[in-house]
Amino acid sequence: MKTDNKKTNLIYGILLAITAVIFYLANHFAEFEMDDLWYATNLVTGEPLHSLGDVWQSQVWHFLNWGGRSIAHGQLQILLMWGETAANIANMIALAALICLILKHASVAKTNISKLSLATAGFLIILNINWYQTLFWESGACNYLYMTTWILLFLYPYMKALKSPEFRPKLIEAWIIPLGLIAGWSNENMGPTAFLATLAVIIITKKKTNKIIPWQIEGAASALIGSALCILAPGNSVRVIEAASTDTSKSLLWRAFIRCYETTNGLLYYLAIPLLTLGILAYIYVAVLGKKLELTQMLFICMAIVSWGAMILSPHYPDRASFGSMVFLLIPIINILGEIMNTNSQDQNSKAQGLLCLLIWLIGIFRPIVYICQQLGWIKL
Repeated sequence: MKTDNKKTNLIYGILLAITAVIFYLANHFAEFEMDDLWYATNLVTGEPLHSLGDVWQSQVWHFLNWGGRSIAHGQLQILLMWGETAANIANMIALAALICLILKHASVAKTNISKLSLATAGFLIILNINWYQTLFWESGACNYLYMTTWILLFLYPYMKALKSPEFRPKLIEAWIIPLGLIAGWSNENMGPTAFLATLAVIIITKKKTNKIIPWQIEGAASALIGSALCILAPGNSVRVIEAASTDTSKSLLWRAFIRCYETTNGLLYYLAIPLLTLGILAYIYVAVLGKKLELTQMLFICMAIVSWGAMILSPHYPDRASFGSMVFLLIPIINILGEIMNTNSQDQNSKAQGLLCLLIWLIGIFRPIVYICQQLGWIKL
């Protein structure tokens, strides 16, 4: 039995190493393009970036003239300045951190970590309507991959405290404030969602224990400040006015219709596969096995709904903007999948579960493999 487990873990380890190589190669072949070319310059002078001073000058101008995502675009400009190799390594670290945080939030048992790591890597492609622009294109990665990772890191102590109200990491009062500021200052729909999640945890904790925990208040306040800075940046008003000036031919009613269409499209197209997957697994878990969803997982589902619904306030809903909502849905998907595995943990079922996770991984990893082959010229576009 121990020999079989060692062999199985070795196979999973090899597959995870292959995953890392494939993701690195996909990052390597994803060239700096589109927005990258603009953000690689000092936005004030138009000259190539040379120092952190150039990044600071650019982000001050950006905040006042073009939008409030200062954290995301500041990260982006630093990586563009450091070059392709540094960007590729940073993307790999962010992706690995995101997978680890998804497994942590999903409360995956140690016995299932290897299998569900493969499944999570596969799902990040399968459930992702625009996996290239959110994981490998540098501007998209900094806006969505990186910022979602920061948000999950910020939310982890809150979710842990929801299960164990006495949970209190060392020096949390010091680091929860900058982390909350980064999470809130992520992007226009995800930052407020992170703040509302902390508010929900504070309210639930107060009802359970009749206590208000200081570090939770501090983190929530900093997330609120970050969200306000992102949304109320003067540059956002400039962009809205500019968009309105180029769209005077359409009536207010027509623009409202388009907003509703794009929001519905986000739910029934961008998030369709994650919702369907979650629905099937939740039905099996609740209706067939008679289990109940954990409170933390229900909270993540609510966060997905809020982050999706908030996009009705945006004049545009690009498919890549659904990445954070997709990740919020992926966490309960992995949690339920892990719980179902624990319910059926016999040797024969364990092999079937491993094959299922392997299939999910294979379906997901196939797409970046095809992309790499296209870049190498082995498959013609």
